[in-house]
Amino acid sequence: MHITSLLRAARAGAAACCAVALASCASTGAASRAPAADGTADANPAAVSYLSGSMDITAYKTRWAYNADYDCYELLRVVYCASPADPAYESLNIYVPKAYVVQNGDDGIVFSADSQAGAFTAATAPIILCNGATGWEAGTARTLDELSRRVLELDFKACLAEGFVLVSAASRGPATVSPADASVYIGKAPNNVTDIKAAVRFVRANAGRFPGSAERIVSVGTSGAGGMSAIVGASGDSADFEPYLRDIGAVMDASDAVFATMAYCPITELENADLGYEWMFTLSEGDEISAGGMGLPPLPQKDGKGAKAHKQDAGYRGDSMQGGKKKTVTAFEAALSGDMAAAFERYVATLGIGYAEGDGSRYTSDLVSLFESALNTHLAQTYAANGSLDSAAASAYIASLNQNGYWLEWDGSRAEIAGVTAEEKKRALVESGHLARSKDITGFDAFGYGAEDKLFCAADGAPVHFSRSLADVLTANDARYRTLGGYTDYTAAFATAASEDVARRVAMLSPFHYLAQYRADSTSVRPSPHFRLTVGTADSNASPTAVFDLGKLAEAAGLESEYFFLWGAGHGTHDYAGGFVSWVKRICQ
Repeated sequence: MHITSLLRAARAGAAACCAVALASCASTGAASRAPAADGTADANPAAVSYLSGSMDITAYKTRWAYNADYDCYELLRVVYCASPADPAYESLNIYVPKAYVVQNGDDGIVFSADSQAGAFTAATAPIILCNGATGWEAGTARTLDELSRRVLELDFKACLAEGFVLVSAASRGPATVSPADASVYIGKAPNNVTDIKAAVRFVRANAGRFPGSAERIVSVGTSGAGGMSAIVGASGDSADFEPYLRDIGAVMDASDAVFATMAYCPITELENADLGYEWMFTLSEGDEISAGGMGLPPLPQKDGKGAKAHKQDAGYRGDSMQGGKKKTVTAFEAALSGDMAAAFERYVATLGIGYAEGDGSRYTSDLVSLFESALNTHLAQTYAANGSLDSAAASAYIASLNQNGYWLEWDGSRAEIAGVTAEEKKRALVESGHLARSKDITGFDAFGYGAEDKLFCAADGAPVHFSRSLADVLTANDARYRTLGGYTDYTAAFATAASEDVARRVAMLSPFHYLAQYRADSTSVRPSPHFRLTVGTADSNASPTAVFDLGKLAEAAGLESEYFFLWGAGHGTHDYAGGFVSWVKRICQ
């Protein structure tokens, strides 16, 4: 009996709880490719059993187990589609607060419809769907320890104590090969997003069969997984994914729309990611930059004052070029960087987020204001004394950031980035080292191919170039580039970006595409009504414009959109203390 039915029965005077039959129906799926803790295929795999054979979770009665460390019940490795390409990457784990469970015995687990944890009941609890992917690579269904320490770094004990139900969903990635034939690659885009959508459909199809409201699914991810979370949130029930969902036997009569989207430092809008990066970090001839590699991100440290403090507070250079090889920017690369930056401003004017062509200065000013807001929020939270700002302590902090060059102005109560124009402020931010470039030119659709190029790989797994925007810049300016020092001809290599198949799959990985589609025709997709996006001010894994533009676009689409920067944070799941939990409670109540 579904929880909704239980509630009706309770109103009629029937019993307030009933047994949810979860009978064992285990089968072994791809046991020879059991995933290791980091989500990769285990070199010496142990047999791993996956729960498969039914899309009805009530088939798995005795498989729930109590997790004392998190005070919850868990059901692990449930395959969420009927014809999985690889169960290791198409399965999920479910974690339910103990308060929702009456008993768990030989005859199965018993949930109470009216039992309460925090502010929620078993019928109203939000379901937090965690995307376990790392970067754009495959991810397995994660244990709570893995989620807490390695993937999302959220306080999942607090989430469970508040009554949230947690789901960790696996997904394929570009390096995933068929268990039957290692020469066949089965994870190229959009299969990764398809898998998460199939997981959403499985959860919705089982509404009421385990605690949690299927109408309150919150998609969560970080970095590439944050990009995937944004796509899931923007493209609910898009017909584009139906052929892919059918291929893996997803539940086709259920929705894959979600209630809310949380994306931490999302790597997104891949088509124009390189353009946005060059706009933020425009190069000049002779600059020294990372030669294809990246430095180590800053390590977060708890400061006990409401937010996470970072080594940036001591002058740390964020995601900068620590270690690794460096190179000197050529005349060709500098010209290309400038042309890509100009192309990005033209692209922003097409988004419909309030900036026309020629509004570059206003766009820059609005973006810079998010950095300044982040700094002043950090000051207010970290240097508070008796309910007000400790101006002397805040002044000392600003002075420490200015010790290698003046770039922050401080009037005793508010800080601003120094500069007369918005462009000067942007340049001061980058040149200060707070937000230091960490990528080579074309770090996404990379000249030498990178992680994102693998997403759109050919059948043999070979990466392909995918950005038409970058290809257009290269083609339009090729004659001029040939006269410059350091020129290399990339126009032929980027011809693959013109492929209709590649372009279609690139669009399917773009939340921008689906939000624009929704604005043109609100019946075409069902985006989540709530978006929350954040990125650290020292995170240079992608341009901060991605979060800004996506937040503005969701806002323009009439959705609730909360987007902000976190001062001093590098790449990762960084948030204000309790920020995620508070947001979920607010939108669900």
